[in-house]
Amino acid sequence: MKRTLLVVLAALLALTMCACVNLNGDLGEALSKVDVNELYEQLNVEELIDQLGIGEMISGMIPQAQPAEAPKIPESAETDTEKMHFKTIGEAMDAADEVLGYGRGNPAIFVYVFIADDVPYRVASELDEELKKKFDEADWIEENDARDKAEIELAAALPVTSEEDLRIYYPAQEVLDSWAGMTGQELQDAGFEINGYNVDDAGEYMEISKGMLVYRVETNEAYGDADTDPSEDFLKMTVKEISVLRVNAEAIDITVVE
Repeated sequence: MKRTLLVVLAALLALTMCACVNLNGDLGEALSKVDVNELYEQLNVEELIDQLGIGEMISGMIPQAQPAEAPKIPESAETDTEKMHFKTIGEAMDAADEVLGYGRGNPAIFVYVFIADDVPYRVASELDEELKKKFDEADWIEENDARDKAEIELAAALPVTSEEDLRIYYPAQEVLDSWAGMTGQELQDAGFEINGYNVDDAGEYMEISKGMLVYRVETNEAYGDADTDPSEDFLKMTVKEISVLRVNAEAIDITVVE
C-alpha cells in the first residue's frame, strides 16, 4: 500500500508540473530500488496528501482491497487438536523430512506442506487481524533472507488449526484402473498436464499432474527413438498403468483437494 501511495502521489505531482514521466516504467523501477518504508516516512506522505487535499482523489484511484477471509477448511481435515500429530507449525517444521511448500496463498491463512516419515502432510493456521498485520509487515522487508527468516519465525509459533494426511486425496485403485486404456491425448483433454518423460530401473514412463498430485504413467507402446518428442508420442499412446508418484507444491492452496 505504501508503494502504491508513493506511485499515485508522484503521478499526481508529475501531472501537476506537466512532467513527462513514464510512471509505469522509470518511476516504478526507481521505487523498486529504494527502501519504501524509509522514503514513505521521510516524505511524510500521509501528511502531504492531507495538506494537498487530495486524499479523496487518491482513494478513488486505488482499488479498495476487501478484508481477507480464510478459505473454507476441507471437510476431511482434522481440526481436533487432540487428534493432530502437530500442535504448532514449528513442530511440523521440526518433523519435516522434505518441505514441499509453505506460505500465505490467502492472506488469512498460513499453510505448510511437507513429508514426514514418508507421509505427505498439510497443516494450516488461520490468522487473526494482528497476525495478518505482522505477516504483512514482514512482506515489506527488502532483503530476501531476512524476509524469509522473519516469516519462518512468525509461522513457527502459530497453532495448527487443521491437519491433513494428503494420502486421503489419492484416487482409489478403482479410479486409477479406470484410466487404463485411455490415450495421452484423452488424459490431457481431461485436465492432466504432461510434465515429462523419465526412465528408472522399472522402465520408461511419463509424468503427468493434476491438482496437487503427480502421477507415473506406463504405456502399452514403446516410445520412439531419440529424434522423436516423447510428449508428442505419449499423446497417441495408451495407458497401461497409472500410479501416484508424489504431492506437489499446488497443495499449499488449501482449497485444492485432488
